Amino acid sequence: MKHCSDIDNAVKILQKGGLVVFPTETVYGLGADAKNPDAVSAIFQAKQRPAKHPFIVHIGTINEMHNWGTNIPEDTFALVRRYWPGLLTLVLKRASDVTEIISGGQDTVALRMPSHPVALELLRAFGSGIAAPSANMYGKLSPTSLDNLSPNIRNAADAILDGGHCEIGIESTIVDLSNAEPRILRPGVISLEEIKRALGKKVLSSSGFNMRFPGGCKVHYAPNAPLLLVPSDELVARIAEYRRMQAKVAVISSSIVAVPPCYTHRFIPPAPSEWARQLYSTLAELDRIQPERIIIELPPNGPDWEGVRDRLFRASNISSPSKNNRAI
Repeated sequence: MKHCSDIDNAVKILQKGGLVVFPTETVYGLGADAKNPDAVSAIFQAKQRPAKHPFIVHIGTINEMHNWGTNIPEDTFALVRRYWPGLLTLVLKRASDVTEIISGGQDTVALRMPSHPVALELLRAFGSGIAAPSANMYGKLSPTSLDNLSPNIRNAADAILDGGHCEIGIESTIVDLSNAEPRILRPGVISLEEIKRALGKKVLSSSGFNMRFPGGCKVHYAPNAPLLLVPSDELVARIAEYRRMQAKVAVISSSIVAVPPCYTHRFIPPAPSEWARQLYSTLAELDRIQPERIIIELPPNGPDWEGVRDRLFRASNISSPSKNNRAI
């Protein structure tokens, strides 16, 4: 029986080089001892993850940051005081003894201190960093509950810690502090504007920046069915178009819209926090229904929606929300 709440057992498994699925406030992670290259390699195999793709190292105390990073800039401490434990991952220059398998061969390391009580208890009992990408098959939906854990990941894990449904629902914001100017690599619930206010300075975006980072591939977080992102003013027309084609379609919207009885319709309240919390679980539910196409009403632009829109564009293989590719 892999489901357990036994932190001591999970710690012993990590110490022996095993894999543990554990909850964070964002999504479930698949964790291994970050100082054990063989254990970290097992994550690559379980997820079918490409080589040279970096991991986030989860830590249980702020002081542990000094075991993994070096030449830590002052900006780090401003962000740590404000956001740790929590929804922020920081990319720093890696310490000399951090293995390249963690960094994807780069000279950096990504660190996060999660706030989920089960994650923190596990990390503090283990006493060292746990490398933990999302507990998904590479490129597919991140699980926000154990109900949505794939059979392959379930079979690969030596222990599974149940923490209920993840409160936040999309992955952390990633900020690079390893260069002269801070840069947002992956948006999340913490927006670019919030990071700017916290630091009191300019913060760059990831556009045109050549660094590999978790969740940075063009196609990621994807369900099995292709996604069609549709602006609100085009939603009714697109639904009618697919009805004429007699396609098996699912619709996710925040608008109250008439949907044919043969369609599956899921409503998400028009709030960024609700979209973040429900997005992956809703898409996982639709995976089980197996529609031919999923039509999604595109949420509005704006700082609070950056993380959700990033996940939608990556899941639908759209690189940017330009007028020419906003509905494909």
